[in-house]
Amino acid sequence: MLLHEKQAVYWSLANSEVKETWSESRLTLEDFILGPFDRECLSEFPPESDWSDWFPPPPRMTEWELEVLTDWVEIEAEKHDLNPDPDTYSLEEYFLLRRTMNPQLTQLDIPVPPAPILAQAVGYENNRNARYLALWWEPAGDEAMVSDGFVTFTGHWAGYLAFIHHKLNYHHLAIYNMGSSDDAAEYRLVIELQERKAYIAKSCDAETVVAGQWEVIPNLAGQVLLSLDDFEDLLQNFIEQMQFVPSMEEVKQRMEKDHQAVESLLRWLDDQSRK
Repeated sequence: MLLHEKQAVYWSLANSEVKETWSESRLTLEDFILGPFDRECLSEFPPESDWSDWFPPPPRMTEWELEVLTDWVEIEAEKHDLNPDPDTYSLEEYFLLRRTMNPQLTQLDIPVPPAPILAQAVGYENNRNARYLALWWEPAGDEAMVSDGFVTFTGHWAGYLAFIHHKLNYHHLAIYNMGSSDDAAEYRLVIELQERKAYIAKSCDAETVVAGQWEVIPNLAGQVLLSLDDFEDLLQNFIEQMQFVPSMEEVKQRMEKDHQAVESLLRWLDDQSRK
């Protein structure tokens, strides 16, 4: 009896708002009072106890969760294909989309030498005029890695270590796991090559930044159809590259070039530390 009296009071207070909404919609009064979930839970014989046993309240969202959900709905609404089915638009997809759209970079207070000192020291030739370059250490092979998003390769480890271990930079970078002989990198050093700035970013965000600087990434460009002659030329070029063996003189020249590049980097860093 007391329960029915409370219901009457609640509906009396909300009656004007419900009437206005009801009159403009095609829903019945039952749609405002009981939804499919309610009817399934309540059945024809609700328990004679308090409301929590009869219809447990839904879990509350935190303010942050509500903000995230609101942002996600706005993004999906702009596609003009919003579907309320949570299996179709999951929040996991939203977080992936948000991270892709807005990678997080943290600027570091470390000096970046003018071009091409750092690039040459790590074995990178900026032939494509890249803006961003990512550096980290890979345990597989125990190598320094270099990536501009277009190509990723094992760089010159001596130049990489000379830069991150220098006294100007080490205390800024040591708190981040940029990879080691035993651990995969959680973070990567991202160099902005035009404005000569350094950033730290999680590996996934760093990949997004360096890959995002190109209009077309080869592995996302779709299938490419080659004629038989073009394929044979491509295959022959690949075979020639695989069979190429540099002479000892060429190896010495390359090693000397790498050594000079690292020395140039260290001289520049030492000059900055004396200022």
